[in-house]
Amino acid sequence: MKFLLATATAGLMALSIGSVFSADLAPLNSDTEKDRIDWSQLEAKFGAFPKLPEGTKAGAVSKTLTNEYWRSLGEGYKSFGDRTGVPVVYQAAQSEGDQLGQLTIAEGLVTQGYNVLLVSPQTDSNLQPIMEQAKAANVPVVNVNDAVIPQAEHYVGNVQRDNGVRVAKWFIKNRPDGGKVAIVEGQAGVYAAVQRTDGFKTTITEAGKFDVVASVPGNRAGELTGTVDSFPVLTGEVALESALRLVAGQKLPRVVATPQALITKDNADRYSGAGDAVRKALLEDAAAGQ
Repeated sequence: MKFLLATATAGLMALSIGSVFSADLAPLNSDTEKDRIDWSQLEAKFGAFPKLPEGTKAGAVSKTLTNEYWRSLGEGYKSFGDRTGVPVVYQAAQSEGDQLGQLTIAEGLVTQGYNVLLVSPQTDSNLQPIMEQAKAANVPVVNVNDAVIPQAEHYVGNVQRDNGVRVAKWFIKNRPDGGKVAIVEGQAGVYAAVQRTDGFKTTITEAGKFDVVASVPGNRAGELTGTVDSFPVLTGEVALESALRLVAGQKLPRVVATPQALITKDNADRYSGAGDAVRKALLEDAAAGQ
C-alpha cells in the first residue's frame, strides 16, 4: 500500500491596493497568520463581487506548465476572468527549477501595464526582487501557492501544514496497529513541502505507534491509496476573485485559505465532478467544519 503526501498544491495570494509590502508587516507565514478568512466566507463577509475599474486586466506567472497542477490553476484564472470580463495573461517558467526565467517573466508583466500580478514563486526568495519593482510601478502583487514571499501583504492558498496532518490522521484511523512509514516530500527548500512534511511527522509521531523510517524529496510513480487534493481550478478562481476584490478597494484579510480534501476510494465520487459540483461539495464541507 502506498499513500502519497500530495505536493503539487496550490494556494494563492491576494494583492493589495496600497503598497506591495509595508515595514510594519511581520514576515508572512501563511499557515499561522491570524489575519485570515476561509474562501467560503468571502461573499458572506464582503458581499457580491464588486464593480471593477474600466479596463482592468490581470497578469499571472506560475512555476511551470509541464505540471498539471499549474495548468489547472491557470484554467481557474481564465474561468473567473471570463466570468467577470477581465483578460488574464498566464505565463510560466520552463521548469520548476528555472528561478531566473520565472523572475524575468514576472518583471516583464510588471512593465506591461497589468493592474494586478498573481505569482506562484519557485522558492520563497526568487521573486522577492519583483516586490520593489511592482511597488514602484504601482502594480499590486498576489502570492498564489505554494512558496511564500515573506514581504507579501496578501496570500491566497492552502494551509500547507494541514495537508500533512490530514494524511497522518488517515493512517492513525485506518492503521491502528501502527507500523513503519516513509515520506516522499515535495521540492526541497519550498515552504509548502516543509510545512506538509512537518504536519505529517508531528501528527503521526504523537500517535505513538508509527516509526518514520525515511523522509526524502521526490520529483513519482506507483499505486496510491489516497491523496490530498488542493483543487487547483477552484484555487485559481478564488485567487483571482480575491485579487480583484482588492483592486475594487475591499480590505480583505492577509490570508485567504483555499480548500483541500483527503481523497480515497471511499469519497472519490463526491469530488470527481467539475465546476459548481465540486464547489458545492466543498462548501458543504466548510459548513460542516471539515
